[in-house]
Amino acid sequence: GKEAGDRHPKVESGVILHCGATILGNLRVGTGAVVTAKSIVTKEVPDLARVSGVPAKVKSYRELKEEGFKDDAGQYGEDENEECDLDCRFRKSYRIHLVELESLAKMESCLNTGNTDCIKNAMDD
Repeated sequence: GKEAGDRHPKVESGVILHCGATILGNLRVGTGAVVTAKSIVTKEVPDLARVSGVPAKVKSYRELKEEGFKDDAGQYGEDENEECDLDCRFRKSYRIHLVELESLAKMESCLNTGNTDCIKNAMDD
């Protein structure tokens, strides 16, 4: 009630909040932490901690693995042999559809100008 200033929880990057998890007050939930379903967090959560319960208590810590972090170059699944999560598959699908859409836009532009050679080139791209 009578707190002045910021009263909202701070959820760091990589945090997983399961269904029904509640964070009460101006607390920090550390990077990579997991708050299990229906837990009520009333105290700060350390980095990489797994918390659960009412009130939530630290049950274990996640293991920090280097392969879980990639630089921007490898982030979007450019390597076709690399296993891909759902986000990666959506990005690949988006790129494929974007190329097809660009090709259709070129063909439409060619049709509007009446240039048939342009249409053949657009289909080859």
